[in-house]
Amino acid sequence: MKRVAIVFWSALLALLVGLPLHIMGAPAQSWSQKRAAKKAEKKRSADRAARKVIKERRRAARQAGRLRDEKAVPELIESLKDSDADVRLEAAVSLGAVGANSGKAGLKSALKDKDKRVVYSATRSLGILKDKDSIEDLKGLASAGSADEREPALTALVRIGTPEAVAAVAGHAKDKDAATAAIACRSLQWSDSEGSLAALNRCIKREETEVQASAAFALARHGRMEGLFKAVKPLLNDAKASIRVEAVQTLGLLGSRNADVLPLLVEAQKTEKDPLVLQILDMTVNKLTR
Repeated sequence: MKRVAIVFWSALLALLVGLPLHIMGAPAQSWSQKRAAKKAEKKRSADRAARKVIKERRRAARQAGRLRDEKAVPELIESLKDSDADVRLEAAVSLGAVGANSGKAGLKSALKDKDKRVVYSATRSLGILKDKDSIEDLKGLASAGSADEREPALTALVRIGTPEAVAAVAGHAKDKDAATAAIACRSLQWSDSEGSLAALNRCIKREETEVQASAAFALARHGRMEGLFKAVKPLLNDAKASIRVEAVQTLGLLGSRNADVLPLLVEAQKTEKDPLVLQILDMTVNKLTR
């Protein structure tokens, strides 16, 4: 009996000694976790609210362009300075869609934006607005960066359409870099000036098939069909799929005026392996056989 009592009191004492540590430890750990969880939730909530506000600003800028709302131009100009690049992008696009001259100065400033997408959209909008005051800035953009980065500036210059602007693009059609020359040729499809047509006729005689294809397509768009079939036919066998696509598109424009086009395209369908080129071939043949 005495031994049982000793064991009982020993166990009780051990429980009493260990209990305070358990009681003190558990609440302290739980409170720390709760505080961290509350802080994290508060941050998530703030982030959600911020994203919602930004989405609303993007939506408002986009909607102004869809509605062609000239009253929104001052807000759109202000949105070109927004901290969110997508808001600036939507504002640049919408200013071109609205077509208000009062937006030109803001778009010109946006050409220096850090985000290339904003610069691209501002460049296109200035072309749509035919802003003569931005010609020098656009000429600078047309001479910098990769060929793809030059494309919107070259197209904008052609759309502005002054002799100076078009001459700048025609000059790039002489560029030693084939990709730049090809893009310049594509841009010249929007200008039927004598200088543009002369530049395209020079380009179709260049050695680079990329330049030949773009020049031929632009000339076909202008309705200048003479000699194009002979120039474009070999391009259907080019190693680059992109050049074959452009060749098919050009032949599609020639189709109604040249009886040899349809049989050539039908034959190409039998040997072409590239899915995109085949798709363009099928569409073109279907169009010509309607």
